[in-house]
Amino acid sequence: MGRLKLFSLLFGVGLVSALVPVLTGGCTHCDEFLECTTRPGLRYVECGSKQHEFNDGVSLDDEDSAWDYCFCNSTRLQCENGSSLRMCNYMTYDGSTAAQFNDGTFAELTSAVAGCLEYDGCAIANARCNYGGWYLDCARGDERVYISGSGAIFKDEKNAVDTCVARGSGGYSCQPIIDDCEDLDDCASSKACSEFCSSPACFNNKNAAACIADPACRWTPK
Repeated sequence: MGRLKLFSLLFGVGLVSALVPVLTGGCTHCDEFLECTTRPGLRYVECGSKQHEFNDGVSLDDEDSAWDYCFCNSTRLQCENGSSLRMCNYMTYDGSTAAQFNDGTFAELTSAVAGCLEYDGCAIANARCNYGGWYLDCARGDERVYISGSGAIFKDEKNAVDTCVARGSGGYSCQPIIDDCEDLDDCASSKACSEFCSSPACFNNKNAAACIADPACRWTPK
């Protein structure tokens, strides 16, 4: 579902009409890149109304298709009641989110996914991700599941984190995302905190895999 269509359905045609000159005007220069959320590190630039170039080599003529590719997962999440939905996360653009059900209706993402899977609630998590990566943290009583931006469901949070981090061949370091190790439920769960349980020593994680597995740290572009 393209961004203009989503605006139209959620906010009315008037707003779309006002935005059309801005989003689809006949400019010949390339705009600044947009950080996508479907894959960490994916970006695209719009060059005129008919050219949308992604840094993975994909080139799309249609703006709706470009927005879908950038912000909406392609695999539908299967709901407990037999329906399904697609997840769209525009947090790198304007902070909004949406879920598109198979019957064409829309809802706010976190509440829609919670209802879909019959959980008490879901929240977007991105503190351990880089670039535009994210996942959902969903709870039902003491039970937790983690849903990647592509719609994969995990019982272990580190597997979800693994999907939201771009590694790269160089120019990254392991950096803390908390100031005090006591913020963790268990210092022993973090290599950076296991020795003193004070300030996280994320530099002890020497590679991306170790850093991604550490709840106190994030694999961060320099």
